[in-house]
Amino acid sequence: MNLRLGLLVWIMLWGAVLPAQESAGPIRTVHVYVALCDNVHQGIAPVSARLGNGQAPNQNLYWGAAYGLRTYLTRQGAWEVVNVWPEDSLPIRERVLFRHTSGQMYLLAEAYDGAAIEACTQAFLQACSGQNPYAMPLEDQALTFGGGSDLLVYLGHNGLMDFNLDLSLSPQDSARRQAIILSCYSQMYFRDWLQQSGAEPLLWTTGLMAPEAYVLAGALEGWQEGLAPVEIRRLAAEQYHRYQGCGMRAAWNLFRHGWE
Repeated sequence: MNLRLGLLVWIMLWGAVLPAQESAGPIRTVHVYVALCDNVHQGIAPVSARLGNGQAPNQNLYWGAAYGLRTYLTRQGAWEVVNVWPEDSLPIRERVLFRHTSGQMYLLAEAYDGAAIEACTQAFLQACSGQNPYAMPLEDQALTFGGGSDLLVYLGHNGLMDFNLDLSLSPQDSARRQAIILSCYSQMYFRDWLQQSGAEPLLWTTGLMAPEAYVLAGALEGWQEGLAPVEIRRLAAEQYHRYQGCGMRAAWNLFRHGWE
């Protein structure tokens, strides 16, 4: 046996006794709809003029501020920015594509003009039903967002407390979609809509809250790891208590998972 053939046989035999490498799971996509905080066009307790300018994402409470989605994820070691589209097309003021360091999760965040909170809410609910899916080519793959996302997220003021939607929803296919709604009293106001859409509520709220990005970041880590919904709820509550100092019991009771 020559040296080359002998080396090949050795590699094959050694490989046979090594544990098989687990193949990476499928890439999953998250689409986050952010209604920019707006003192003028939303029924909120006013914040500072800078944080509450719904037409200026760079300083907005829910986007460019320290705990806003874009800023917070950009500063986290778990996420990297792939692309940014400023003032993409109204009513969207900015879009950012993030990639999780695992390489197995992509997140598209869209900042809706604060005056367009109704359009933002409607787009989120339509996506929950599977409407308006679209592919985003990236390197050698096509990521699917909108109604083709695995997880849909709404973050911002609960506009359903201020307006009624003229909307008809029904599941567009048999795909399993999940939803996170970080907004005040989201379980109460979004329940009927989510039931119509066919999406599963992964995480939503029972009371007043600050819809800041650390809650979503914690929940997404658990979702990426395949944790049970109750554990994802625990991670969200831990993050909320950590930043709000409200007590773990209060934070736990603020969130719900599933249809409970």
